[in-house]
Amino acid sequence: MEGWVFGKTTETRFPGMEAVEKYRKLMIWGNPGAGKTTFLKYYIAIQCIEGNFLSDYLPIFLTLRDFAEVADKQGILEYIHQEFLPNLPRQESDLQEIIREGRAIILFDGLDEVREVNVEDVIRKIRDFSDRYPANHFIITCRIAAREYTFDKFTEVEVADFDDEQISRFANNWFENKSVKPEYFLEQVRENERVLELATNPLLLTLLCLVFEESGDFPANRSELYKEGFRCAIKKMGCQAWNSTSSSLWEIIASKEGGFIE
Repeated sequence: MEGWVFGKTTETRFPGMEAVEKYRKLMIWGNPGAGKTTFLKYYIAIQCIEGNFLSDYLPIFLTLRDFAEVADKQGILEYIHQEFLPNLPRQESDLQEIIREGRAIILFDGLDEVREVNVEDVIRKIRDFSDRYPANHFIITCRIAAREYTFDKFTEVEVADFDDEQISRFANNWFENKSVKPEYFLEQVRENERVLELATNPLLLTLLCLVFEESGDFPANRSELYKEGFRCAIKKMGCQAWNSTSSSLWEIIASKEGGFIE
């Protein structure tokens, strides 16, 4: 099987967007909170739409949990027509032509969220669809815990944990022009081994920044971090500062400094 394999003693880091360009069929594994869904929906899709990445391609985002509920009655192409045509200035024939000519990026998100009773049917339909229209780009995301799901023709990569340099970069972006200095935040993170381990996860690092910005301290455990972090996030929703600082997370994942391991 191509790609990153569990148990290897060496790993190669490379940019997330580079992986999307290089491999037409890509399976992205990641832990909860690693940024898989956001990478697909808010980075690949938006960058394509804005013409900054693979501008000749049409991004099509599918939540597999939702597709699974109708997979016994519909194929993937029919589901795409149903879900997207009402929102696109295109006729059905135009959309079919785009897919037939290989000018789409099909983003299958959350295979692990499909109910067990439906998963084999969903996997079979993804395989058949990607074999029928092989010129398109196909990306599947799934949690590492569900790694029994395999696709022989897909290259496998894993969303890499943040290293120390990436943690520092994110903290500097987050605390720029704020009362809390990034140097102080990073000092406190590095002095606490438990917190440092949490900070390697993009979602948890975001929550750590949120909580520390408000309280100047870290929660006692992970459950408290979620509770306090999301409370702080709700307070900031709609704030331009929140939108701009949180977006830096996904820029790091997609950039040359971050991304996947193979």
